[in-house]
Amino acid sequence: MGKGIIREESLEDPGKRSRVEHRDAAIILKNLTGTKSIKGLMLKLPMLMEGTSSQATFRSNKKRCHAKEDDGNCSRRRRLSLFSWKSMYLSSKNLASASIEADFITEAFRRMQSLELLLLKNVKLSGGYENFPKRLTWLSWQGFPLKSIPANFYLGNLVVLELQNSSLQLAWKGTKFLPSYWNPTFWDCTELVEVERLFTIKPLRSVDIEMIKYMGLYDFESIESTQVEMTNCLTHTTRTGPLQGLYECGIFSIFLQGSTVPDRYSYKSMGTLMLSIILPSKLELKIRGLNLCVVYTRHPDRKPCGMYSSIDLKVSNETKGLMWAYRPVTIGSPIKNVDILWLSHWPFGKDDIESGEELFISVDQGYENLIKELGVQLVYEQENIGNTCTGVRSKSEDATVDQEAETPYWSQDDVVGDVSVSASKYQMWKGKYFLCNLRPDAYRDQFRWSQRNPALLDFSYEPDASALTFIISYPFSHKQHNIFIIHCFARKFNLLNGWCPGCHFLLLPVYESQLIQNIVDEIGNKLDPITLNVAPYAVGIDCRVEGLNMWLRDGSDEVGVAGIHGMGGIGKTTIAKAAYNLNLDRFEGCSFLADVRATSEQPNGLVHLQRKLLSGIQKGKTKKIYSVDEGMSKIKNVVCCKRVLIVLDDMNDSDQFKAILGMREWFHPGSKIIITTRDEHLLKANGVSNMFMVPELDEHESLQLFSWHAFRQAHPIKSYMEVSTLVVQHCGGLPLALHVLGSSLFGKSIDVWQSALDKLNVIPDGKIQKILRISYDYLQDDHDKNLFLHIACFFIGKKNHLTVTVLDNLDFFTRIGVQNLVDRCLLQINDDKLIMHQLIRDMGRGIIREESPDPGKRSRVVHKDAYEILKNSSGTETIEGLLLHLSMRMEGMSSSKAILGSNKKRWHNAEESDGNCSRRLGCSLQLLLLNNVKLSGRYGDFPKKLIWLSWQGFPMKSIPTDFCLGNLVALELRRSILQLVWKGTKFLPRLKILNLSHSHDLVITPDLSGLPNLERLILKDCINIVEVDESVGELQKLVFLNLKDCKNLMKLPRRISMLRSLEKLILSGCSKLGDTKKFGLLSNNPWQSICSWVSPRKSLEAFSFSLANLPVSLGSLSLAGCNLSGISDDLSILSSLKYLDISGNPILSLPENIKSLFMLETLFVEGCTKLKMLPELPPSLRTLNAQELAEVHSLFTIKPLRSIDVQMIKNMGLYNLESIESIEVEMGNQLTDTTRTGPLQGLYECGIFSIFLQGSTIPDRYNYRSMGNSVLSIIVPSDPKLKIRGLNVCVLYALGSYRKIAGSQTLKVSNETKGLMWTYCPVTVGVPKEDGLMLWLSHWLFENHELEGGEEVRVSVYNGSFLEFPHNQDILPTEEFGIQLVYEQDNKDVLSNNEDLTIQQEAPYWSHDVLIGNGSLSATNYQMWTGKYFLCNYIHNMRQIHFRNCEENPAHLDFSYEPKDRLSEYCHHLFKHAIISEDKIEYVMNAEVVVADAARLKDTFAKLYKYLPG
Repeated sequence: MGKGIIREESLEDPGKRSRVEHRDAAIILKNLTGTKSIKGLMLKLPMLMEGTSSQATFRSNKKRCHAKEDDGNCSRRRRLSLFSWKSMYLSSKNLASASIEADFITEAFRRMQSLELLLLKNVKLSGGYENFPKRLTWLSWQGFPLKSIPANFYLGNLVVLELQNSSLQLAWKGTKFLPSYWNPTFWDCTELVEVERLFTIKPLRSVDIEMIKYMGLYDFESIESTQVEMTNCLTHTTRTGPLQGLYECGIFSIFLQGSTVPDRYSYKSMGTLMLSIILPSKLELKIRGLNLCVVYTRHPDRKPCGMYSSIDLKVSNETKGLMWAYRPVTIGSPIKNVDILWLSHWPFGKDDIESGEELFISVDQGYENLIKELGVQLVYEQENIGNTCTGVRSKSEDATVDQEAETPYWSQDDVVGDVSVSASKYQMWKGKYFLCNLRPDAYRDQFRWSQRNPALLDFSYEPDASALTFIISYPFSHKQHNIFIIHCFARKFNLLNGWCPGCHFLLLPVYESQLIQNIVDEIGNKLDPITLNVAPYAVGIDCRVEGLNMWLRDGSDEVGVAGIHGMGGIGKTTIAKAAYNLNLDRFEGCSFLADVRATSEQPNGLVHLQRKLLSGIQKGKTKKIYSVDEGMSKIKNVVCCKRVLIVLDDMNDSDQFKAILGMREWFHPGSKIIITTRDEHLLKANGVSNMFMVPELDEHESLQLFSWHAFRQAHPIKSYMEVSTLVVQHCGGLPLALHVLGSSLFGKSIDVWQSALDKLNVIPDGKIQKILRISYDYLQDDHDKNLFLHIACFFIGKKNHLTVTVLDNLDFFTRIGVQNLVDRCLLQINDDKLIMHQLIRDMGRGIIREESPDPGKRSRVVHKDAYEILKNSSGTETIEGLLLHLSMRMEGMSSSKAILGSNKKRWHNAEESDGNCSRRLGCSLQLLLLNNVKLSGRYGDFPKKLIWLSWQGFPMKSIPTDFCLGNLVALELRRSILQLVWKGTKFLPRLKILNLSHSHDLVITPDLSGLPNLERLILKDCINIVEVDESVGELQKLVFLNLKDCKNLMKLPRRISMLRSLEKLILSGCSKLGDTKKFGLLSNNPWQSICSWVSPRKSLEAFSFSLANLPVSLGSLSLAGCNLSGISDDLSILSSLKYLDISGNPILSLPENIKSLFMLETLFVEGCTKLKMLPELPPSLRTLNAQELAEVHSLFTIKPLRSIDVQMIKNMGLYNLESIESIEVEMGNQLTDTTRTGPLQGLYECGIFSIFLQGSTIPDRYNYRSMGNSVLSIIVPSDPKLKIRGLNVCVLYALGSYRKIAGSQTLKVSNETKGLMWTYCPVTVGVPKEDGLMLWLSHWLFENHELEGGEEVRVSVYNGSFLEFPHNQDILPTEEFGIQLVYEQDNKDVLSNNEDLTIQQEAPYWSHDVLIGNGSLSATNYQMWTGKYFLCNYIHNMRQIHFRNCEENPAHLDFSYEPKDRLSEYCHHLFKHAIISEDKIEYVMNAEVVVADAARLKDTFAKLYKYLPG
């Protein structure tokens, strides 16, 4: 409409309109028909290329051009306030094609003297520019074709000049007078090497060699060919080329590769970034300037921040109060492992620096650089030369004598601007010079504000913050990492647009009004942040968002990426929104991108997402984006400057991640990115290490959420409780389903509810299925889709190995396919079983129903459809798999067993002409699963391509001879009535799994010699089997043999030792195997009874079997409940054993050589009531399950208190032994993970003796005390007559709200003077009653002067599990603890009467003989670092982890080394006294309290749990 109104100004002659564009503009310029009526013209030649090559057609742009009438008062707006060049080159081919189509001349503009707005793109003009319109206010000329702006091109009235994509090399020649309000930027002008009066860059070969030598470079020929990468901070570009010299602000600089400061720089500073010099007095020489050399490299821990890579040099004359701060326009960019030398020559004005004055030089290294060395050399001018100005060179190594008395050779013609660094145009305050050409408007702003407030002319003036006075005080101080200080109240809120904390660079807004608007907007965002709408009934959200919330607040400086994954509808988006709302005020910019998957599929979807991201971070201020690459560039420039929080919701492709977030290195340190997805692999592929899987709601949460939607209250109406429970069970904890179904049933009668539930069992809800099916539709290929459908129908609840074995033989790549389904959250593997949510299962089966309305023509049929097909003989060749569980049959099936025939008549399909349905069905059927199905008829026509036959309740006593089993891979006939599996030898070359479990009528196993590839033989609960056929010895591929609960099995075949591949043997519950009387064996050796296993005859000579006859390949052996009374020494022969279960046997002891099983990880001796002690166990053991153990050799001993020396007990503060001896206490054993109530006991381990008993107060003799969770510090008194023998420690604690004993008490004792520390976790712990308290008394025995008088001792108690720190820190909360010093009297004739002392004249009796293992606290097997001892016998693998770390990285041997990984961080935590509260952890170290963020540590230790099995 707007353009139509303009056309109405002159319908026939475009030259008489006020505004023209595109086609009309081209015609006017071509025909020279422009007039003074035209105020705006736009012509973009790339838009002319739509038609044929010979004739260009024009189409209008959507961009509007509006021109304002000149009101005669345009002086205020005729200021060049925006001035940008961008050299984004078009190819020469495109440029040529554009010029061929339209060749214009400047004469076309001569009559357009009213022209104010001119927008050109790829337009080439020939002719002079003297007649060009002089009233231009905005000139935008993309692809400006000239290398310099002509001198006769009048720019005086321009407010905006944009020469993007230009070929400029020199902006203009000479001096160009422009008004003061301008702000030049030279983005992407890679060819720009000079801006007159600002800077000049010249090749080093054109610089005088003598000048280069003055700066310390002598071998010019060798460095002339060197190339270096230069970053131009003005154009924001990098370019690699030969060495160059930079002239600006009176300073000459060279950047080149190098690692050391030249020798002639006599003043040097290593490491530190500051250098102070008192200038020497030399009467014959006058100081002319300085040569400075800086060696720097790339910071190893900082990520590149793009254009903000500057280094700032500061020189101050402290005596005269002068200072110069210099930031070069270009800088050398170091590459990995290569240093850069920055050599610069500073010429000073008269009397700027003189002899005897103090000079201070410093370097601000910026964000991404690391300064390694700084060097200074003084440059003198020789005065005593007469008038010849020739001079002589000084022989002093710290001086360079400039032979020219007045100015250096290069200052006459080459250098731009004033020669001296003290030129007035650089002065900000008196004596303060800011030498920087990157932001010249800073001088303007300082001058303008000084005019408004003359007090600002004084550098020491502090502006009034409350008056909203914004002053930029360029701090002429040598404080590091601080280029600008903003004096205003808003500084703390980071309100100024463009402030980049990591880069120390401030981009000021152009207009003061815009600055004020930024402040108003930012304060508004702080006061009223934009939060997202979260689900109205967010049941269970708090516990699910907790881990993510802790990660967001961990205080890390790293760029963190976290992934939330789970099935569709599980609540990923809700959790992300909740976490976003809780933390958005902690970041400088936030953006939540919803529905990334759906949006990216739309036209320009990724561009739209990029723009939305920028809009969110920049609070709505973003320009249009035309391509993904352009968007990535803009995102990079925005996110590098501020800490941002970004949420990408529902991602499903890595391209989305790359297009929106690009590289993680772009982001400012501390930024956080959250991704929600259904694809776990997507997170792993993009390096996401912090992953949070969303679990289903539990039963209580599900009922509550459903009730809120269905009843608008937290619980169901009483009459609806039963049907509500059924609906909730159907939903399976899926919030989406609970929401949809609850809302749909709101306000409806119970009859409607029941009908809806019946319908759901047949036809799933469409809205729910649509959401769930997205994961299926985005599977990679048909292979994974078909695999999913097979599993949804037949393999749910099946073992993973069975699934792989069967489906691999159906030409599936099962392992990778299953993993893909797991990654897509369509499948879970739990305890090696395939688990699928029932709604996902229903979705898969619904997809199969879509194949055909006739079940007989579908590929897979289950339950009711399978029943109807078999009953009606309607099967076809399409069917590949059939599942029928009659226990799940639908209503109307009256009999518990269906009599279905397999003869031709029964399988006949009347609609087919050939009349033989069984053969057609048999051609395709591969999977057949039957349960409680009885078939009559013959089996000759049974499907012959069956791969897997699972027939529970197989109704025959023997498999028919005409039953074709040749193709079977898995045969499962569980709960059958088989008595003889088959007669004779059955050759089944493909069979890998044979499962005959729970076949109670089976007496003997079949001949297995015809099963050469059998891998798994399962005979579980075949209670009448007496023997296993000798042919089992021929199964060379058998890896698994399960004979569990075959309680009548009396012997194993002799040839079982030939099973070289057997890895797992289960004999649990075979109670007659250990019955020696059964065979009349008189030997007391229980394993001699096992010889009966292998004998096929009754002769006694055949029973020569022992453990040595078992295959050495065994990795797992289960002998639980086998009635064994002992284990022979032959156990050590099973060197590959990792798992051994001998629970429930009347065993008295284990062989001593069990410690030689170096691969043993798990040992179960639970229920072995006669077993009281264990020998030394192998170091590889991770899990021990036992009960009533009193001793583990070399680990601990537990003895009744009555067997303990009475004096020892009294020394610990217990006097009335008779009254406490009968007390019973509940003890928890950390090693066996059991509890037991019994009389008081004493625990000996790690050189420490402990007693646990009920009590309410600490004995009086414990004179050093501390209340609650704290650190107690004492100075040990000195007494020459007494020697410190040890400590008594008493801890009083209660039962917390979380009753669990694992790792519930830990004592830490440290000798701060000698740097020793012991951390003790007892193997048993007393469990207090709910309303009572528990005393833990322990005696610590020290040796070898480990504790002496005058030394500082610290003691702390930690209550809670290290492995689950600190969620259960209140398991056994400490009420009070105390310590008592124990002395040994040197002069035995004198006894101390001091009540505070316990005198122990000899070592305690138990330290010599009773104590197991090494009695010293400082035994080497407990040492982790020098002087650091971890006294713990149930997580001893912690030491193994530490030693392994030390082998991999010797730096771990030093305790002061700060670890990077979580496990090492955990090891360090063991040796720090910690005071733990809800929100912080205080580490007490070297008389200081170091406060750590509890949220981060909670997350750290929570993730450690899985690595530290107890």
